[in-house]
Formats: sequence, C-alpha cells, structure tokens
Amino acid sequence: MTNQEKPDLDEKTSKNQVNPLVSGFVIVVAIFIIFTLLNSAINTPLVRSFDDAARRAEIDACESHRANASNKSPGDDCSKLGDDR
Repeated sequence: MTNQEKPDLDEKTSKNQVNPLVSGFVIVVAIFIIFTLLNSAINTPLVRSFDDAARRAEIDACESHRANASNKSPGDDCSKLGDDR
C-alpha cells in the first residue's frame, strides 16, 4: 500500500469519536435519573407503610368486633385506636 491509499490517522480517529454534546447529554440525563431515584428512596419511609397497615387492621378488627357483639358499648371508639403518634 502506498501512502496515498492509507487513511490518515486523523481520519480514523474522527470517525470513531463521539460527539461531545451527545455524550454530555447522556451523562446529564443519567445523573438526573440517579438523583431522582435516590431522592424518592430517601423520601419514602420504610416502616411507615407497615405501621399504617397495622393501625388500619387494628381499627378494622375493632369495628368488626363491635358489629358482631351483642352488647355494643357506646364508649368504644374504634377510630381513636392507633392514634398514639
């Protein structure tokens, strides 16, 4: 091969390079997605949903017990169960 037939080194590297704007955009979007996921993970309490479900189950059990009981006492207020926050 003669020197004229060989592609220049600059031509080879220019074909393999990625546009800096595209790579910058991809990096910015990736960082935005990561921070969004981290923010939602930080702001989501892990135990709160279980506490709410347990509180709701306790209130439902109380109301069911009151509905099935033959002597309903007016002093039982099931909605105040679990208000120990």
